[in-house]
Amino acid sequence: MKHLYVRIGMLSLLIAFISTGQAQNQIEITTMEDPSVNAETLVETLLGEGVYYDNVTYQGAAIASGIFNKGDSAELGLNRGIFLTSGNGDSIPGPNNSEGISRMNGMPGSTLLEQLTTWTSIDAALLAFDFIPETDTLRIRYIFGSDEYPSIANYGYADVCGIFIIGPDPQGGIYNNINFANVPNLDSIVPVSCATINNGFQNNGPCINCEYYINNEGGLLLEYDGLTTVLTAEIPVIPCESYHITLGIADLIDDIVDSGIFLEANLCKPPGYEKNITFSPPQISANPVESLVNADVSIRLTDPSYSPGTLYLTYFGNADPTAFDPDGGDFVTALPDSLVFEAGVDSVILSIEPVLDNIIEGDEELIIILENTLGCVIRYDTVSVQIMDYVTMNSAISDSTITCQGYVVGLSVEVFNGYPPYTYYWEPGGNTSDSITVTPESTTTYVVT
Repeated sequence: MKHLYVRIGMLSLLIAFISTGQAQNQIEITTMEDPSVNAETLVETLLGEGVYYDNVTYQGAAIASGIFNKGDSAELGLNRGIFLTSGNGDSIPGPNNSEGISRMNGMPGSTLLEQLTTWTSIDAALLAFDFIPETDTLRIRYIFGSDEYPSIANYGYADVCGIFIIGPDPQGGIYNNINFANVPNLDSIVPVSCATINNGFQNNGPCINCEYYINNEGGLLLEYDGLTTVLTAEIPVIPCESYHITLGIADLIDDIVDSGIFLEANLCKPPGYEKNITFSPPQISANPVESLVNADVSIRLTDPSYSPGTLYLTYFGNADPTAFDPDGGDFVTALPDSLVFEAGVDSVILSIEPVLDNIIEGDEELIIILENTLGCVIRYDTVSVQIMDYVTMNSAISDSTITCQGYVVGLSVEVFNGYPPYTYYWEPGGNTSDSITVTPESTTTYVVT
């Protein structure tokens, strides 16, 4: 009996350890049943911060769409983004313990998705919106997954997904709900589904575009029996023009056995830059100091293709951005009203050189508003620095001393104001501390710098 209890205890500990390990590697799913997630939240997550969008609509069950996080921990291939499914989003996390996970949502199909097949659809999940791209190409990274793998899809009516666009074609004419989520590197246009990307199914048929297929049967981290690799839907667009996008997935013929599509977050990164402030000389002050410490605000484009372009500058605060002269101004040279990125140049520098005006006025704040006109929408950013007074350095040195030949005399200097750390140099002797002892053999003048 004693041995039996020990074995049961060890087994319980082992099960608890495995369960904990799986929980740490779970993808996080938040469906639209959560009050914090709605259709606008999905679009904001997908496009990224600061991208213009409008006219958002969603068709489908609330349980069938939402946001995913920690996809990397589940080896999905995309870490964060949105998902749409023909079933239940909460069924996405592993382990894969069903060969045909199904959720019947009772939702209608999509005539748009039915254009990609000869079959009727049901339980569609469709997210649609208008937006304005700020680059010349729209790229959406996505993954298709399904529990129709590996057996059901070979019947010819595999669930289908699509990404459709309406708007001006850079080559002329109009995109009229063109699906640009297709199997890559083919001579013909083939939508993505279990029937067009697979490993031959259970009947040992030939694999179809199987270089894009990942078998997940028995997987611990995701439910779907199979997934595609990360695919890229790509189409040329005209920057600053308005486009209408529809993302969708649906069951075909019946509403059993779920499929889903994962789309990476932040697909539209607006033209932007990174900024950094350095001080010269370094390690004296974390702010500019009159006549002593200058500041350089360096601005580097996140993509060199954003040039040529201009950042416009506006100044606020109690520091005067004009050049120093008898009538005012706090800088050696006037601060510019713009910074220009010439073609092929990805960085510029704004130099801040405070002048010594010999007025004790306390810290002065310089607030710089940067107006970013690199993209289709004007954006604003702020840099703030404190201009500090330089109080002229003064010192007190030992008095002149009369002593006898051969006697030891201590000399010292005490420094006030300026900006420490101070350095010292005594002549003669070359000593470098604030105090020295000397034994002059004759009348000697000691000078400390």
